[in-house]
Amino acid sequence: MPTIRQQLIAQVLTLLQPLKDAGTIRGLASSRFPATVDEKPSPYVHVMHPDEEVIDQTLGHGYTVEFDLQIAILVKTYRNQETQLEDLATQIIATFEADPQLAGLATHCYYTGQVWFNTGETNGPGGCQLNYRVQYRRPYGDTTTTF
Repeated sequence: MPTIRQQLIAQVLTLLQPLKDAGTIRGLASSRFPATVDEKPSPYVHVMHPDEEVIDQTLGHGYTVEFDLQIAILVKTYRNQETQLEDLATQIIATFEADPQLAGLATHCYYTGQVWFNTGETNGPGGCQLNYRVQYRRPYGDTTTTF
C-alpha cells in the first residue's frame, strides 16, 4: 500500500489533472527533484516534494509530519509569458486550495509564497513556482494510514 506521503502526492496530481485534460497545461508529473522543461511540452507543471520532517509526536498515537510541496509551472520561452504564467498560477492555486486537506489525508496545507525564475536568456525557459507546506499525521509503525 502507498505511504501517506505517496497518497498525498497522488491527490495533488489528481486535483491538477483536469487542467491537463482541458489543455490548459500540456504536461504534469512529480518527483523529489526539480525538472527542466527542455524536452517537456510547454506549459508543463512539475510537483516537487523533497524531504519531510517530524514536527511533533503524540504519545501513544504517532507523528505529525510536514514537507514542502513546490508546484513549478515551466515554459520553454519565458519572454512575454508573465501574463500566461500568472493566469496559470491563479488557476492552480484555486484548484489546489479548493481541497486544503487533500481528501482528508492532510491535517492542512498552507501557501508559503511564489517564486519567479528564468535562465537569464532573452528567449529562454523559465516559469514560476508555488510553494506550500503540507502537514499530516501518521501512527507509530504505520506509514500508510493517518489518524
